[in-house]
Amino acid sequence: MIDQTGAQQQRREASEDMQGFLDRMVHDLREPLRSINIFAEMLKKGQAESPDPKSERAVDEILKGAARMRTLLEGISSYTAARYQEDAGESASLDLAARAAIDRLGAEIRACGGKVTAERLPRVGARLEPLIQLFDNLIGNALKFHGEEPPSVQISARQEASGEWTVRVQDDGMGIDLPPAELDSIFAPFARLNGHKYPGAGLGLAVSRLIVEQYGGRIWAEPVSNGSAFLFTLPPAEE
Repeated sequence: MIDQTGAQQQRREASEDMQGFLDRMVHDLREPLRSINIFAEMLKKGQAESPDPKSERAVDEILKGAARMRTLLEGISSYTAARYQEDAGESASLDLAARAAIDRLGAEIRACGGKVTAERLPRVGARLEPLIQLFDNLIGNALKFHGEEPPSVQISARQEASGEWTVRVQDDGMGIDLPPAELDSIFAPFARLNGHKYPGAGLGLAVSRLIVEQYGGRIWAEPVSNGSAFLFTLPPAEE
């Protein structure tokens, strides 16, 4: 009979084995991908001397496919990091996490003329780096899927009677064209509402769910009249 401590150790070792396998797989796939890019670029340069529209289109498709594969590998790496990380029982400032994510996304915000505002946010029972990734994903989605006007994102939080915090990230962008009963499907790995029209691996919201659920919270989307709103809960920081 395996006691609880032994079972936890087995689960930890299984998680480490799986993470190690996925990390090696991503690493090993990156090398042939680099070769594809290098030789495709060489072909593209050679075509400058003797243009051939058909060959140029073929090389462009190779480079486009390689870029797509690189995005997928980066997404898988982020997903596995979130899926198999240990909860160290730490606490961190949501305020600091949101501002760090906004700083990371500074170039994208300036490029689209967007605006991101955050109320004063509390400390919660979670690690800082996953929280930065969480905000990075949610704010980044709002910047990517905006309408004709520059995007605006508002971040706020309220404390529930249970003590947990509910954080709301709302934008005025394109919204989510799904009935309420199907909104949960957008958190599935590789879910892409707009096909390949927009860049990305379709893993950002899946990673966000893993981060939130690791700390006993939940995440969901709500329809709003103009744009979309993502909400998630997290436990309060221990005193």
